Amino acid sequence: MKYSAFKNLLFSLLLVAAAPSFAHEEKMQPGPENITPKELGDVGIIEHLGDKVDLNLKFTDENGKQVALGDFFHTGKPVVLDLAYYACPGLCNYHLNGFSEGLKSSTLIPGRDYEWVVVSFDSKEKPELAKEKKKNMIAAFGRVEADSGWHFLTGDPANIDALAKQVGFSYRWVPEDKQFAHASAAYIVTPDAKISRYLKGVQFDPQTIKLSLLEAKGGGVSNVVDTLILYCFHYDAKAAKYSLQIMGIARIAGALMVLLLIAVIGPNLWKNRKSEK
Repeated sequence: MKYSAFKNLLFSLLLVAAAPSFAHEEKMQPGPENITPKELGDVGIIEHLGDKVDLNLKFTDENGKQVALGDFFHTGKPVVLDLAYYACPGLCNYHLNGFSEGLKSSTLIPGRDYEWVVVSFDSKEKPELAKEKKKNMIAAFGRVEADSGWHFLTGDPANIDALAKQVGFSYRWVPEDKQFAHASAAYIVTPDAKISRYLKGVQFDPQTIKLSLLEAKGGGVSNVVDTLILYCFHYDAKAAKYSLQIMGIARIAGALMVLLLIAVIGPNLWKNRKSEK
């Protein structure tokens, strides 16, 4: 194959590979990723990226078992951490349902690829309510295998407040409304308990969730394809999503060009050298 034909073929292949990403980027419109109620007032979320959560904090799981937060952290598995209360009439449900919907189209499964830990910040809630919430969420998620990796916890005020403070989550009870005023976010945490990413709101792009989880693995991505995906995308904090990084694709294309040229030209050079001898 001539060099010019080879180069044109490679360029065409790269354009075809990148096209879905460009198309996806064009279709994505500004959405309600950062919706927060007007009534929030002095509550909200302050990002503590890079800080660690205390794995010794104690809670009770949906089966009434006493657990430590560290029980859900395993080598090579990132953790999705959520603070929500199970009797919430609005925002918590929208957030959990939205994140669940964002994960449905992903090949990543709770328990196998990551752990998902939901902690109620209402200390009055008990395991019975947590168990019912888990049952309903698993049914809506549609994957029974997620049962082993999706956990719904309750706890006492001291442990709940300590965790909330560590992730920068503040909330307050509104007596006249008989509910909590709060914001919503999923906290993506690395296997060694560092807060890696905040995904705020009630609607989530599946690509952003997957890339956030891969990023949180701390370089231990599962295969070459995942590594290339992370390299080609960067996180846009203002848009709260990952966007295609043109320079990343250009660098990969250049590297592939060199490797393929070596593969094509190398054998011919070797043959010519042998024949000269």
